[in-house]
Amino acid sequence: MFSAPVFSASPAPSGNFISFDSGANPPSKLLSRGGKIGLFSGEDILPPDEAFPPPHVEVRDADTLFIQWQITKGYYLYRDRFRFEIQGAPGVQLGSPRIPRGVSKEEEDSGPVEVFFDEVGIALPIIRRTPTQIPLRDPRQSSDASLPHTDAPTRTENSKTIALQLTVGYQGCAEAGLCYPPSTKTLHLDLPNSGDRDEQGNSITTRPTTIQPTTGIAATGKEVMGTTLPESDRLAYAILGNSLWMVLPIFFGFGLLLGFTPCVFPMVPIIASIIAGQGKAITTRKALALSMTYVLAMAVTYTVAGVIAGLSGRNLQAAFQNPWVITTFSAIFVLLALSTFGLFRIQIPITWQTKLTMRSNLQKGGTFAGVGIMGFLSALIVGPCVAPPLAGALIAIGTTSDPIRGGLALFSLSLGMGTPLIAVGTSAGRWLPKTGPWMEITKNIFGVLLLVVAIYLLGRVIPNWVSMFLWAVLLIMIGTYLGALDRLESSDGGWRRFRKGVGIIAMVHGITLMVGASLEYGLVPSKGFVTGGDPEVHAPLFERIKTHQELEAKLAASGVRDSTRNDRGNRLIMLDYYADWCATCKEMERRTFSDPGVRRVLADMVLLQADVTDNDKQDQAMLRAFGLYGPPAILFFGPDGKEYSAYRVQGFMNAEEFREHVRRLRDMIP
Repeated sequence: MFSAPVFSASPAPSGNFISFDSGANPPSKLLSRGGKIGLFSGEDILPPDEAFPPPHVEVRDADTLFIQWQITKGYYLYRDRFRFEIQGAPGVQLGSPRIPRGVSKEEEDSGPVEVFFDEVGIALPIIRRTPTQIPLRDPRQSSDASLPHTDAPTRTENSKTIALQLTVGYQGCAEAGLCYPPSTKTLHLDLPNSGDRDEQGNSITTRPTTIQPTTGIAATGKEVMGTTLPESDRLAYAILGNSLWMVLPIFFGFGLLLGFTPCVFPMVPIIASIIAGQGKAITTRKALALSMTYVLAMAVTYTVAGVIAGLSGRNLQAAFQNPWVITTFSAIFVLLALSTFGLFRIQIPITWQTKLTMRSNLQKGGTFAGVGIMGFLSALIVGPCVAPPLAGALIAIGTTSDPIRGGLALFSLSLGMGTPLIAVGTSAGRWLPKTGPWMEITKNIFGVLLLVVAIYLLGRVIPNWVSMFLWAVLLIMIGTYLGALDRLESSDGGWRRFRKGVGIIAMVHGITLMVGASLEYGLVPSKGFVTGGDPEVHAPLFERIKTHQELEAKLAASGVRDSTRNDRGNRLIMLDYYADWCATCKEMERRTFSDPGVRRVLADMVLLQADVTDNDKQDQAMLRAFGLYGPPAILFFGPDGKEYSAYRVQGFMNAEEFREHVRRLRDMIP
């Protein structure tokens, strides 16, 4: 089957174990239970390795190890004393061990404990921390050479297996009364890559190869061992498998498409306001230069942040989605908007103005430096969502530890995203009025747009009813400004009447949002306001989880029949990665998951949601467990707890596309 493990006694390692120790039986107490340790001769009590022969490990499939102990008659092992750790394979980690129930045994000092007599077998799930189960190869190299990866496990010569060592800790006693100190064994074994086959050519995974899970990348491109790869993995392969001159325009095109997504929309008012803020001194050439400065700063920031994320596995942008950072940035936009309205002027001391004027006569870099800083902050704070092209570049960087090709792809992607912004900024510089009343109207419009960005950003860190209230206030103020409450005279022309009509629409919408916010907060009783409707459409869709242990428990329970739900068992699980600061996540909730058709196709699934808004250690661990760099992402699991990785979704998918995606998944399942 697989190479036989070699067993060697070794001291307990300094690394962190997965430990199941209730603390009920400290070693000092176990070694002297009942004071009997001096009552036995060497012939009465077996040595530890004879009482508990070293365990046998079996590689059941690419994602599961099975460890079995044969326990000598008259001896037993404690259920809460097993410890497991993988070493030598940073890209692989252990899931929660599946330990069977033991036999209850009453002990003098500890009371009832669970123990095992005769034998015990434990299943150890394997989790790939990053999408590297299948070795990523550079097609430009020979087929036998794997690309280097600083965080990748050691592989054997044929690169079909991962060499690792499993350290196992356990402790037991003799029924005669003697308890042994904890034992530690190191087991050396070869773990197959996901999607490999055994010597007879049979798939080592338990699921049919047509839907066999894999999240790796191989030189075959779209398919690996008959398995379709996720979109992000195919894009990662495209980066490494094609000429750089082909990769750059392709990813520029991807970026151009991403430029029209919710993650980039908030940058449009920012760049337009920057251009409008230059006043009558702006020219088309200067508008182009400022726009390009903003986009280049944004692109460089995206690239650097992406390379850091790819090499470290941590999303730098997510670290900036902190309530204090978001609130501060929003406050800056509010102040800029109020200054645009003429409520106050942002003015520095006269002496500073004089010095800055003298320097500006020598160089014209001051304005450009400020625009560059704004582009830098916008990239980190405004648009943190992870789309498939971005994920593909990060996977390529993380798998090969080579930031050059992946970084260039990211830079090209960022320039594509910024192209619509350059067009907006340059057009604003060309078409904006330079003087007169239209200039004041234009400034007011951009001031409102800055307030829109401020509320949009705050919506990531404040309750929904507060966000609705702020939108309501803004719309009511806009309606008032447009003359919704003013009386029309018979002499008023069509433009005046049109303004009033738009103002009335804005005010009515604002009042509606105000009522909605009051209903959600509870200021107004909902009775009498909400009638009818499909209760299934308005019911909560997801059950939220926080840790990987919670997910393991849900996966283990998915194949169990639930009589309270009258289901058949063997249910699929969908896991949605969500964050309050992810614009695409909210768009999916609003446009996709609220769709009645989508809810119907998901009705018999276990629907889980990993909320990674806080970006704390638990959130980062949840992302790393499946090689993700940030939301949005949707994963599907079978009743056996394995992911259908080829059906992983990253980025936005509308209701119709999502329904079809789920139907294709169901059609592939036997």
